[in-house]
Amino acid sequence: MKLHAARLILVLFVLPFALLAVVETGVAGRKTKDRVIVVSGPKQQRRIGSYYYVREHGHGSEYAAAKRAFGAPTSRKVNLSTSCELSWRSLGLEIEFFAYGSTHCSGSSLIKGSTMYSSRVTSPIWRTDLGLRVRDSESRLRSLYPGAKHGSRSAPFSPREWWTLATEKGHILLVANVKAGRVTSFEIISPFAE
Repeated sequence: MKLHAARLILVLFVLPFALLAVVETGVAGRKTKDRVIVVSGPKQQRRIGSYYYVREHGHGSEYAAAKRAFGAPTSRKVNLSTSCELSWRSLGLEIEFFAYGSTHCSGSSLIKGSTMYSSRVTSPIWRTDLGLRVRDSESRLRSLYPGAKHGSRSAPFSPREWWTLATEKGHILLVANVKAGRVTSFEIISPFAE
C-alpha cells in the first residue's frame, strides 16, 4: 500500500512539470515558426512571421494585419511625405507603410488605408526560409544563397554591403546587409514597391 501511495505522489509531483515542458515545447516551436521570412513562391504565402504582407487584407487592413501579428508598434514616424515607419524594438523589426490621409502616421490614416512598402529585420530571432539569420557569416550566406549577387540598393549602404538574395522578374524581394563579414540586417521589399 505504501509503495502504491509513493508512486501516486511521485506521478502527481512529476506530471505538472511534464505537461509544462510539453506546452513550452509547443510554444517555442510556434514562436520559431512565427519568426521565418518567406519572400518567394505564391504571393499569398509570403510572410514575415505570421504577417502575410502580400495577401489581400481588404482596404486599410495591412496595418491591422501587422498589429495582429506583432502587437502594437513601439514607435512610429513619418518617413517620406506619404509613408510611415512603424517599429517593434523587441522584435528588431521595422515596417514602412504607404499610408493615405493627411496625417500619414496616425492610427486613423493607417486604418483607412495602408500598404507595406518594405520591412527591415535586425534581430537574430528571425531567419529566412533557407535558415539565414542576422549575425550569420558571409560565407554561410553564400552557401545558402549561391546565386546571391551584390545588390544595388541606394544610400546609406554602399552596393558592396548589400547582397540580393531573392528577386522576381527583375524586382528585388530580399536583400541582406553585410558588414565586417556578418549579416547585420535583412530588407524585405514588397512586390508593389518598385
